[in-house]
Amino acid sequence: MSELYNSAQEALLGPMFQNSMASYFVFMPDEWTKQKGTNREPSDFAWVCNNCVILIHMKSVKSHTNRQRVVRVRNEAIEKNLMQLRGWIKHWKRGQLLKGTNKFAKFSIPFSTDFFVIALSVIKSSDAECIAHPEVAKELGITYCATLTQSVIERIIGLGGSTLDLLNIMRSFSFMKIIEESRAIDLVNEYCHHSFVAAGADVFVAGWHRRRKILEFDEIGGIYKI
Repeated sequence: MSELYNSAQEALLGPMFQNSMASYFVFMPDEWTKQKGTNREPSDFAWVCNNCVILIHMKSVKSHTNRQRVVRVRNEAIEKNLMQLRGWIKHWKRGQLLKGTNKFAKFSIPFSTDFFVIALSVIKSSDAECIAHPEVAKELGITYCATLTQSVIERIIGLGGSTLDLLNIMRSFSFMKIIEESRAIDLVNEYCHHSFVAAGADVFVAGWHRRRKILEFDEIGGIYKI
């Protein structure tokens, strides 16, 4: 993966994604050119393994004392992430290739209806929320779409969580349309605790143990099950 990050947010989360999501499968997609000659990014990061594709879109919102302004700017940032997703998915389905390179491999991936595509919007904001977007997933014909706060991503990674843990946590979030940031962090901590218990490990041991069953895809939008 190129170290030329486009923002401080990418520079922070990029190495985290590489470490927690297996760096072999993570890359920053190459820009693609629209008919009008405008360059666009498919997403800020992509994770591809077997028949699963995760597209990660990120935005950071500056803090402000006016809460109404923060909420408005935050919602605009989320919508920009979703617009980027919509534009890319439509062109990907029309034949545009998802391309990119990391230090292990080059990627050139055509869209397939056999893929499980997860779109993840990551927002850093002083008044952030986790939001499920089932209507967007249905509109685009993808498996799942949601906005998560950057703090939730950092918490998952800080606890040693992997891509599979991220997807399972997103599944638990999918049963609620909107989750406040503090509640989302609590749910991550609860997931961590239950993982320790299920693994038969001491809950005070730092880092998650990897003794888990292989996750399988569900045919319905809940996606993942242990």
